[in-house]
Amino acid sequence: ASCSHDHILSCIRDAKMPKEAWGNLKRIFAANTIVRKFQLRQELNNNQQRDRSISSYTLKIKELCDSLRSINVSIDDDKMVQICLNGLAQRFNTIRSTILARGILPHFSIFSRYCWSKKITSEQGAMLKKNTCSIWNQMEEGDTVVEK
Repeated sequence: ASCSHDHILSCIRDAKMPKEAWGNLKRIFAANTIVRKFQLRQELNNNQQRDRSISSYTLKIKELCDSLRSINVSIDDDKMVQICLNGLAQRFNTIRSTILARGILPHFSIFSRYCWSKKITSEQGAMLKKNTCSIWNQMEEGDTVVEK
């Protein structure tokens, strides 16, 4: 349904009773909310990091989830982390594998803060692999992760 100014006015003007006008408005906005939910869910599920920074990528996921929550769509923390892990660039494979192997997902805020603190390059992949247990323990405890 279209949500143009003229369309809304005609729905109100053509109504015989206030209850009818209210019902017309509810139908217009409910249809738009359904479309918006679909668009936001699709954008969230298709979101990929590619060449964006990790901070830009995780902020986009948070924005999309906040937009969904604003129209009463529940997105839990585990789902946010899963979506983020699925779309991470290849240079984050070690982190993704380690987190998934543990079977317990960190809170999204801890996960994103940790990722923001990393400037992961291919040379650092070996170091990360060696230190993943201590990194994970720090994430679980909520400590700040410091690059060695």
